[in-house]
Amino acid sequence: MLTLVLGASALVVPSRKLVELTPLKGMQLMQRWQLTEPRNQVTTMPDGKKLKAVRAMAGDELLRRKACEQQFDLFGAATRGLAEADKSADPEAQKRTQVFASLPLEGDAPSALALVEQGEREWSVLSLCVSPGERRLELIVEAEAATLQALRDRGEAAGLRLRMLAAAEASLAASRDELRLVDETTDEANAWLYCVVGDAAGELPPGEVSGEASAATPSGEVAATVLPLPLTLTLTLT
Repeated sequence: MLTLVLGASALVVPSRKLVELTPLKGMQLMQRWQLTEPRNQVTTMPDGKKLKAVRAMAGDELLRRKACEQQFDLFGAATRGLAEADKSADPEAQKRTQVFASLPLEGDAPSALALVEQGEREWSVLSLCVSPGERRLELIVEAEAATLQALRDRGEAAGLRLRMLAAAEASLAASRDELRLVDETTDEANAWLYCVVGDAAGELPPGEVSGEASAATPSGEVAATVLPLPLTLTLTLT
């Protein structure tokens, strides 16, 4: 576990584990997220009346949350289609798009889901979602950054570069700098943000933490590399 000191406050960043899910499991987890999202919960009062919980949001965060809802719908539809494709006789088609979950190993940090398409030269992140019950922006940023870092490491191990669909950016709480994403798009109709890796990244962004975060971790676990943080129901996958 890594503890960050930001100004007068401390943030405990959990270790995470990146696991591959079947499309069906990913679809079911997303459905659970959407059902248990605080704004979708209804409470029955003693007099029989039902009240729907509403949390006020405004400005940029409200717009981001609306973009998140679109990503949740996209993720659900895509995994539903992949679950159906799993029944097909084309094993190569099943391997091209994968579903990953980034799960905290301790504490109450949020989980994350990613939809990744494997190409000949890149791993393409089509959607990145953080569990919607989490409201602490610093932990949403941590989940996004740690998930992309784990995917980047896995892609590099396979000799593939990681990129993210630019259309998915609106739902992210983290900035491009915090996620180390750069726009190398030459085709505006198909825009991608590429993850800067290795020596190409140059010096670490100001405020990025190394040391403990880069220490060896147990097999399958990812110690989050934490980027500058701005100043959300956590689900456990079983």
